[in-house]
Amino acid sequence: VAAGHAREAAPDAPPPADLGLVAPAEFDDGLRRLGVDAPEPAGPDPRRLARRLVDAGALTKFQADRLLRGRGRELVVGPYILLAPLGRGRSGRVFRAVPRDGGPAVAVKVLVRDLIDDLDEAALDRFRREAELVGRAAHPNVVRVLDVGADGPTQY
Repeated sequence: VAAGHAREAAPDAPPPADLGLVAPAEFDDGLRRLGVDAPEPAGPDPRRLARRLVDAGALTKFQADRLLRGRGRELVVGPYILLAPLGRGRSGRVFRAVPRDGGPAVAVKVLVRDLIDDLDEAALDRFRREAELVGRAAHPNVVRVLDVGADGPTQY
């Protein structure tokens, strides 16, 4: 639910377990708690399942919202699973994320095509140059760059 309007899950939206957001055992446990033994086409109410997974700490509210809107694929960027938005700038958004293979939470900056009128090579060069310059900085008030990459058309 956002802005007082309920949203239906997109019919072709993959379950959270298929995206690697929730361990299959956690997903199955969430279904069992709702009285469903296995995922079925007519399965449980998506909003109710999402709420239970959020309550159990298996998903964040941000992730549940994206999944319910059929935008779950946006939650996986390269080797990272996005947990929640942290901020946005002129050309990108920053998210709290965790590596898919485990590890501590990190901040992931994603270059957002919608925020740039003409995403051309110059914009990509600025994005990469920013990461390179910040990566060289060694100061307690400057974040450390761990990774720069692309996941299909998504630059991070």
